[in-house]
Amino acid sequence: MQQSKPWLFRFIFLFCLMQNSQILAGELVVAFPEGNYYPHYDSTQGKMRGYLPALMERFGQDHDMQFSLLGMPIKRYQSFIRTGEVDFILPSNPAWSDTEAGPLTFSSVVMISRSGFVRSQYDLGKPIERIATVTGYWLPDITPSFLIQQPKIFYTIDTYASLSMLKARRVDAVYAHLDFVREWVRNQSGEQNIFFEADAGFDNYSYHLATLKHSQLIERFDHWMQRNRSKVIALMRQYRLGTDMLF
Repeated sequence: MQQSKPWLFRFIFLFCLMQNSQILAGELVVAFPEGNYYPHYDSTQGKMRGYLPALMERFGQDHDMQFSLLGMPIKRYQSFIRTGEVDFILPSNPAWSDTEAGPLTFSSVVMISRSGFVRSQYDLGKPIERIATVTGYWLPDITPSFLIQQPKIFYTIDTYASLSMLKARRVDAVYAHLDFVREWVRNQSGEQNIFFEADAGFDNYSYHLATLKHSQLIERFDHWMQRNRSKVIALMRQYRLGTDMLF
């Protein structure tokens, strides 16, 4: 029988302790898709702003952790999450994420974002013929009563460009995240007679915090969200988000 090696066990214990202390004391990188997706998040103003960055900052403050919040092209942070150059990605979803390097760990639902068809009051109830939406978005199935032919789709750089097309009557529907539309309407001068055509079809997307290597911190984040539900909902209201969390 081999003799035990107490020094080896002490070394392993100390190594694990050091690794854990680095996670808690060091600055962890959270990558967001670059661009303006306010009120969810916005990386175009020099400092990350919006509900999701504020949520991470509150979590960090309560646990004495520092997070570096960075906007990156999606392909870059998908590569960096595999190599460990970023620690977390937000927002993420099991259906979106590349798990080639191994299974990601996802948090509980951080928020729900509803996407649907936004239309002017003149087009409500009529068949959808021309849609503007952001490049890369997938349209939901359109309710048959809103179709007499396959709609023509115009792809734009962002939701605000799509809404400008609707305002100019170049399209009769915009498919977008409704929180983005509310923010656009709030910043426009004058009354905006546009409405969510819920009967035409919509999608609900759950947002999650995801990591490859820090599953224990995901567990702590979930517990924090549960314990601070009222504070998190107040934060959502502060940023005028239109949907509640799910647990």
